[in-house]
Formats: sequence, C-alpha cells, structure tokens
Amino acid sequence: MQGEYSTIDGSDLPSDYSDIGFFDIDRQVFPSQYQSLSAYKLGHRALSTEWYGRNPSIYTVLVRAGHAVGYCNAMPVATECFNALMTGELGDGEIPANSVCTFREPRAVPIYICGLAILPQHQRSPCALIALLRGIRGKFNKLRVNGTEVSEVGAVAWSNNGERLATIFGLSQVGVDPQLGTFYRGRPNKYFGY
Repeated sequence: MQGEYSTIDGSDLPSDYSDIGFFDIDRQVFPSQYQSLSAYKLGHRALSTEWYGRNPSIYTVLVRAGHAVGYCNAMPVATECFNALMTGELGDGEIPANSVCTFREPRAVPIYICGLAILPQHQRSPCALIALLRGIRGKFNKLRVNGTEVSEVGAVAWSNNGERLATIFGLSQVGVDPQLGTFYRGRPNKYFGY
C-alpha cells in the first residue's frame, strides 16, 4: 500500500545507498546543528560510507511510497569508542571506522545510536515512529537469536524529540554538552528485544 510505512535493513539496501539521503534528512530534522557544528562533529558522507562498509546493518531505513523518510543508525562500537562518545571526547563525525563492530560473531556489544531522524512532514504520524521502532526491535531480536547481545545503549539527543526517544529506549541522562547535546546511556530494553 502507498500510505504504509515499512523499514529496510541496511544490509538489504541497494549498492547506491548513499543516494537515499541520510544527510538530507538530517539537514531538515536538525537545521540548527547543521549551522553550528563542523562536519567532524556531525559526521559526513565519506565516513558514513566507511561505517557502512564495515557493517551495513547499522542502518534501519524508514520508507513510505518507495522513498526514504527516516532512518536509525544503531551502531555497535568498541567499548573504548563507546565510552569516549558518552563523555563527549568523540563526536559522531570522529568515530573511526575500525571501531565499528560487525554482527558476524556472537558476543556482547555496546550500541551507539548515532542517528535517528524522521522527516518533519512524517513526524506527526505515530505510525512512522512505530514502524521505525519495530524495525529496530526486529533487527535486534534476530541478532539476539544469532548470539549477539546488546550490552549497553548510548545516544546523544539533539532535540526534545531525541530526549523523549532516549527515555523510550530506557536510557538515563548522564551528561550535557552545550554544543553536542544531552548524553544518555543504559541497559537495553524491549526495543532491543530484551
């Protein structure tokens, strides 16, 4: 159906995934951050492509009528990298590609929610957010069945919506950086299959 929302796992994206427009979505959802933060704090296409090369499943893309209208980048990263992100030592655009973990071997990994955005014209629809959350939960349910456990979840919220989502994910506020946002972390909850 044309009006329904669905999700696509990053590993199922076409090879020209970069044309899906993650950064175009971000610019519309986070305009003030794009005016005030450097590409190294925000992230940039070249680095995002490197992350994708390490683990395509970091992305869950929200689709409606054949177009990407939102996404979540839930990235498994090395523990040292995760801790540096949670203290503000590293910004999103400074995450080394070699710190991105794969889901190939069973183990426990921390997940950093590097981005979660839905285009403004779709934010009024609860169906959009519900579909994206279901896609994220479905991904982590499958991973858990295959032996990958989420040991901890972290995020930096750039808006009130981001702060609400962090609490939906069961995360607690652990710090604030006036430039980067509010830091949240905690144990995984039902949205990660727990």
